[in-house]
Amino acid sequence: MAKGLPTSNALIERVRPLPVRRFCYRCGALESEAGPLIDGLCQKCFLETVRVDLPERVDLTVCGSCGSFFVGGSWLKIPEEEAVRMELLRQVKPPGLDLRVRLDGDLAQVSVTGKLHERQRTPLLIEKSVRARRRFITCRSCSLRRGGRHEAVVQVRGIPSAEVSRILREFEHELLISDEDFFPRVDQLDNGADVYASTVSLARRLSSLLREMGARVTSTSKLVGQTRDGRRRYRPTFLARFPEATDLSPQRYTEKG
Repeated sequence: MAKGLPTSNALIERVRPLPVRRFCYRCGALESEAGPLIDGLCQKCFLETVRVDLPERVDLTVCGSCGSFFVGGSWLKIPEEEAVRMELLRQVKPPGLDLRVRLDGDLAQVSVTGKLHERQRTPLLIEKSVRARRRFITCRSCSLRRGGRHEAVVQVRGIPSAEVSRILREFEHELLISDEDFFPRVDQLDNGADVYASTVSLARRLSSLLREMGARVTSTSKLVGQTRDGRRRYRPTFLARFPEATDLSPQRYTEKG
């Protein structure tokens, strides 16, 4: 080898590339100092370029009778601030953010937080005032209650009417499992009561409960009309007859299970 010529290892050292120093194309900040880049932007610039679309106004549909809110196709018994939050979540873009709402009259103070990218270190924080407008109508359940509509009747016989009222009151949570379940009318009789049920399933639950208490239950159906698609519509009547000296003490059933 000629004297003074660099060795092959020395040549490799001379041509070895320098480490790449990545920087934000918007402000020039180095990635090593401004955090991991997101789509070529430092953390600060990424947050500054994020746009969250929030409406200027949110419209609430409220039942004037029971106070339920119509959100996402369903009537819900929820606080008004939660109704505002749920309506905004359906409209806010981009999705996946967390919203907190503080309602003061017709003005909702909204805080939007969250992360839009897995490399994002500092959560997004945007605050905005949104006007809340309420529209009052009557929900389906309240309309049915006012109209006294019923789909079935449970005739209870062999016990005092006061005992029937007690059963309906004490087992309310087991019988009324949806907003469409209610008893629009209870006719008190000398030897029992006629209980009108809003749905057939509710009447069946009540009949099953009375059967467990010792009643003998039979049923009949009466043709009352047609459905919109032309099928016959029947209204069932359940007869729950208790034998004499039936033990219906509250303690026996409230401690059951």
